[in-house]
Amino acid sequence: SIAGKGSKQIRYIEIINRRLLFGDLTFNGLLSLVTNDGEISPSYLARHAYRMENKVYFSKSTTGEMYVPDYPLPDFRLGLYWNPDLRLHSGDSVQYVVHASDVPGTYRLEICGFTSLGRKVEEFREIVVLDNGSQHARK
Repeated sequence: SIAGKGSKQIRYIEIINRRLLFGDLTFNGLLSLVTNDGEISPSYLARHAYRMENKVYFSKSTTGEMYVPDYPLPDFRLGLYWNPDLRLHSGDSVQYVVHASDVPGTYRLEICGFTSLGRKVEEFREIVVLDNGSQHARK
């Protein structure tokens, strides 16, 4: 058994044998276990998992422009950008540049917030990250 799961409960095991970043930690590899039900026992996680806080990685320069650092190592953060202070009004437009994942594939962007009356507003888009690191958005 691995992580309290028998072989019939494990969907697949993935081995990444290259250097990568996960949050602010650097690893020389990763063993990823994916279960059929997407669950791992809380008691196993309490003993073996490292919990991370979602940190802000972007800051404004003294000129007010967004500074987005260029990291040379793969980055597997789940949250690319978080701005709890963003205020938009009807007809406003805003554009942000963020670094995408280093893993090629199709990613779903979720943009959400609340109106001044507390109504949830959300928009979804997809981006495709290619093997060469370039990306493009889909509507």
